[in-house]
Amino acid sequence: MKPMKSMKLILIILFIALLFTPTSIAQAASNKNSSAATSTSPQGYSTWLWDTNEITYNSDNILTFLVNNHVTTVYLQVNYNLDYSYYQDFISRASANNIAVHALDGSPDWVMENGGVYQDAFFAWVADYQANSAVAAQFKGIHLDVEPYHYSTGYNTDPNAVLNRYQDFLLNAKNAASNLSLNLGIDIPFWFNEVSYSTGYGTGNLAAWIFNNIKTVTIMAYRDTAAGANGINQLAAAEMTLAKQYNASATIAVETENVGDPTYVTFFEEGSTYMYNELNLVRQYFSKNRAFSGIGIHHLDSWMSMNP
Repeated sequence: MKPMKSMKLILIILFIALLFTPTSIAQAASNKNSSAATSTSPQGYSTWLWDTNEITYNSDNILTFLVNNHVTTVYLQVNYNLDYSYYQDFISRASANNIAVHALDGSPDWVMENGGVYQDAFFAWVADYQANSAVAAQFKGIHLDVEPYHYSTGYNTDPNAVLNRYQDFLLNAKNAASNLSLNLGIDIPFWFNEVSYSTGYGTGNLAAWIFNNIKTVTIMAYRDTAAGANGINQLAAAEMTLAKQYNASATIAVETENVGDPTYVTFFEEGSTYMYNELNLVRQYFSKNRAFSGIGIHHLDSWMSMNP
């Protein structure tokens, strides 16, 4: 029996040794590195394409850039003068590359006293387009950029009247998008958490009201550094907390346009390599906030022409 036990012991030792050969150790390290690479690999971005006419002559370059730069969502401004076929071709090709295209529009005029006409025209166009397009060519969402504070004449004299119309607009847009079976997303500045309203909707904090009613929001935190008191992370933190509190989804957006002074609101001067490094810090900072849904880069044209 002793020789038999010795043989079994030898076999067990040999088996254990095989588990830790240089090859298996290297493979384990490789797997670990692979997991790390996966966890830090580029995540999807969203971006705005304001000059819709570009899809009539530059769609190949645009789509190549979107794919190469891991863009998953494009907000494409609606241009009523373009034939449906241009949208259908571009959206179909984007869809084939797993890129969702959302109908984009909005201006301060939408919160004027007669601003409803602009909203009505937009949703009427989208409804007709959707009805006349194949599923692959349809918009996958609505994205509206209406910033009431830019309606300076009304906002400076009677801000609550403008905010009341802004709240009306948001709820009407939400219902109109729902009627088209589309999700509504909007843009807001990082400082809306500091704005109070006293309107027909009661009194309260504007950002809290928005996150309570609109569940897909992009926070415009236009700065060129992630850290610091004036950095993206700190500026977006309060609204990101509200997004989490109200079970909303929030994207953090940055600027790449040459906006002049102050230069700290854009990554234009620093270039794309620096920007991506800072955006990785933003992702890390908000990674444990379930409301965080990624990074938006404003806007496509200036992003495409950035220095490395």
